[in-house]
Amino acid sequence: GLNRYMALKRQEAAKLRVIRESQARAEQVAAEEKEKRAVYKMTEDEINARKNEKIEDKLRIERHKEMLELLEEVEGQAEEAASAKELLREKELEHMDDKTRAKLEEERRIEAKKIAEEKLRRVE
Repeated sequence: GLNRYMALKRQEAAKLRVIRESQARAEQVAAEEKEKRAVYKMTEDEINARKNEKIEDKLRIERHKEMLELLEEVEGQAEEAASAKELLREKELEHMDDKTRAKLEEERRIEAKKIAEEKLRRVE
């Protein structure tokens, strides 16, 4: 009877050991899965953040293009106005005496120089 009793105890201990090992393994697998999900979630969040950044970049580029188009339009209108002004000045010059004409032409040269400097500054 004692041998049989000891054999049963060993068998029970072995069963308990197998149960404990499988529980430990199950907990380890669960922990690994949890970690994988956390990494996946992080990756998903990073992907979404990058998508949002790309969308924001596209919007920024669009706004920049619109601003440039507006600027070009305004500059075009300014140039048209300047050439109309120039035509008017030439018409006025035809009806002036030499002294007044020389004075106006000097003013015009100074104005042209200022405009050229302003364009250079804008380009820089």
